[in-house]
Amino acid sequence: MTKVSVVMPVYGQWDLVQRNIESLLKYDKPNLHEIIIVDDCSPDCNPTNINHPLVKLIKNNTNLGYAGTVNNGLRLASSEIIILLDSDAYLISPIVKHLEEILKGDPTIGRLGFTSKGE
Repeated sequence: MTKVSVVMPVYGQWDLVQRNIESLLKYDKPNLHEIIIVDDCSPDCNPTNINHPLVKLIKNNTNLGYAGTVNNGLRLASSEIIILLDSDAYLISPIVKHLEEILKGDPTIGRLGFTSKGE
């Protein structure tokens, strides 16, 4: 099993970030190498206590917008497989093993997308 990096760009919405991290750790912790949170100079301070060895919190020096923030996170990711999750997304079931099976089953696939599922 290849461990994955998760990159999450953030601009505020820290409660949603916390929910996302909790779902990642709940469903796929054994399959995670790192969770990289990239703060794009959020106007509000991070009130959450993100204190887990897998979580790396990075703050941009200036506001770079979505693409620049994602690129910062991707540059820091060190796994072969990288999952990009927006801060308002969260897992409702394990996904890493399934993603790895898809990617290994077809080496021509370079990226995959997710669909939304209502609660």
